[in-house]
Amino acid sequence: GVDFVINRDPHGVFRFCPVQSETAEKLLTQHGLSDIGNDTFILIQDNRCYFRSDAALQVFQRLRGLWPLLRFLRFIPRSIRDVFYNLIAQNRYRLFGQRHSCKRPKKEWENRFLI
Repeated sequence: GVDFVINRDPHGVFRFCPVQSETAEKLLTQHGLSDIGNDTFILIQDNRCYFRSDAALQVFQRLRGLWPLLRFLRFIPRSIRDVFYNLIAQNRYRLFGQRHSCKRPKKEWENRFLI
């Protein structure tokens, strides 16, 4: 997912952080969030938190290409969108493959990761 976003985010709008990191813990605490699962996709943008399909739709709006066209999906109720989001998330390794270790970011991407 990170590679997908970085490759379509030419202006470097998005920064990334593992949910298990100290930085994430501080950010989540600042926003009054705790006990967030390690597999939850969270976007913090303009001091607001988005989760799962809401987070994905916010990201799609800022990517290059045709991805912003998916914004019409926000008119589908979140409960329905999240069912599909969860299906994709549960099957992500089968759909997109799995790495056995995190890959090192390219040198030009290092500033996009919060440590």
